[in-house]
Amino acid sequence: MANQIEISVIIPVRNSEKHLSSCLFSAVSQDFAKPYEVIVINNGSTDNSKDIIEKYSKRYKNIRHIITEGLSVGFARKRGVDEARGKYICFLDSDDMYKLSFLRIMYDTIVLHSADIVNCSYVKIKPNGRITRNILARQRVLDRQGGVKSLLRDFNIRGYMPMKMYRADLIKETKLPISTKLIMFEDFLINFALYAKAKKSITITEPLYFYRRTDESATTNLSSNRTDLHLKCFAAVRYLVENTNDPVIIKEFFKRRFRYWLSIFADVFLSRIVNARPFIAELRQAEKTKRLIMSDKPLPIQGMPWEDLIKEIQ
Repeated sequence: MANQIEISVIIPVRNSEKHLSSCLFSAVSQDFAKPYEVIVINNGSTDNSKDIIEKYSKRYKNIRHIITEGLSVGFARKRGVDEARGKYICFLDSDDMYKLSFLRIMYDTIVLHSADIVNCSYVKIKPNGRITRNILARQRVLDRQGGVKSLLRDFNIRGYMPMKMYRADLIKETKLPISTKLIMFEDFLINFALYAKAKKSITITEPLYFYRRTDESATTNLSSNRTDLHLKCFAAVRYLVENTNDPVIIKEFFKRRFRYWLSIFADVFLSRIVNARPFIAELRQAEKTKRLIMSDKPLPIQGMPWEDLIKEIQ
């Protein structure tokens, strides 16, 4: 079919007027020769985001503007997935940008290898304008176990939804662990569910995604309950890991104990700026909870902080 849409780009937007124009321009200016659509999920914006989206949608016919209210980023993306008509799906955060060759290179890679997921490297733009690259990126062709192991290591494959292209059928046929109980770190849970289903995934070293670290995002990351949310996420990851019934993947999860503890320590350290609890007391409580999650004993669920989260993603 001549007009078959090859790729759906999904962009959740909420009060993103500052960088939205550059984000949309990067999406519509791709050097990709085949038909693709840009689905913008305007999730209750009260600034000028709506006007910016409408300006672009009038000029570029492949933009679809969908208005929603009160959705988390995960559920906004899910709405985009439900609307998507492309064979492949990728995501773009409204503060960020694609390199103009993003779709072409990602598409050529995923088609060439008949893969389910392709992951690219990225460039981080800091609030002061400094730019850093992900120096840990490696070129890899991975089977199911290899993809999940690389995701759990969180170096070559990061847990973010952007920076990736997915086969649409993979996303639509997988029960995505999206929850109202987790407003941070849900990307990692969703990616785990997808990599656990992916027979083949690819990582490439080209930095095709520009991740903008804004002052607003830095402030959001200093949530007083950031540590608690991260621990809930780890508990949910363990639940999903054990549900694979794959001894290789389960072993890999428990090998990452120290890596997870470093993440939690960083959370406690960052949260001290906005958290009234003393740093040492917070750290000890986090260590106690982490031991429960990473214990060789069965994961306790009933009565635990992650009980509602796990019930929702089952």
